[in-house]
Amino acid sequence: MTNDLKKIEQNNASYIARYDTGPKDPYAAFAAEGGPGIRGMLMTCSKGDWTIGADKTPVKAGTQFLFIVPETMRGWLKWMSGAVADADMGYVKDNCIVKHRDALGDNDEAAWEKNPDGTPRDPWTRTYRALLIEMSPPHGDVTFSSSAWGAEIALKEICRVYSLDKDRFPGAFPVVTLSTKKRQNRTYGAIKGPWFDVVGWATIEDVKAGKAVTKKTKARTKEETEAFLDDSIDHLWETPAA
Repeated sequence: MTNDLKKIEQNNASYIARYDTGPKDPYAAFAAEGGPGIRGMLMTCSKGDWTIGADKTPVKAGTQFLFIVPETMRGWLKWMSGAVADADMGYVKDNCIVKHRDALGDNDEAAWEKNPDGTPRDPWTRTYRALLIEMSPPHGDVTFSSSAWGAEIALKEICRVYSLDKDRFPGAFPVVTLSTKKRQNRTYGAIKGPWFDVVGWATIEDVKAGKAVTKKTKARTKEETEAFLDDSIDHLWETPAA
């Protein structure tokens, strides 16, 4: 038992070291305890199909959203009997420390619920959430939520774009349309994952006032472009070698 506890502590310490890049805001940390709620309607992307709301209404092609990047979250959700029973999530902007799975508890597979094929199903799932605002009236809040690896890649890319260009558009956020990106899976072949295409920038005030989107007309410098391309994450869409 002692060795198991040491292993858990070591694993969690490595995760903390990976994400612990600065001081934490204790108020934001307290606000995030117990996990986040869904703001507005829930939006998901399953097998390349974007839907919104409890009735899973398909999102029309070309629909634009304001992506409130600082509200992006990552962490874990615990599922029991098809419902969220607990959560351990935080904001990316606060350098959220994503715990190692072992540190969450519920490590006895014999006590887990079963999949349809009889195999044990881990109650804890890595989850990502992001807040968007509909560009068209009534400008409702939409929460994108996903546990898919493709969602992680898509959110990393939108955060990368925001980090690179936010100083050019003070107080504004990316305006996006919804699309998909394919990757190869050894078992299932080509899989469609969520993707966000940036078409411009706008502030929340602009959206509420119905003002036009600011296009990305300012070109990056040669140095910025080279750095961006060198650090591209496109290669992550290839299935890692075993």
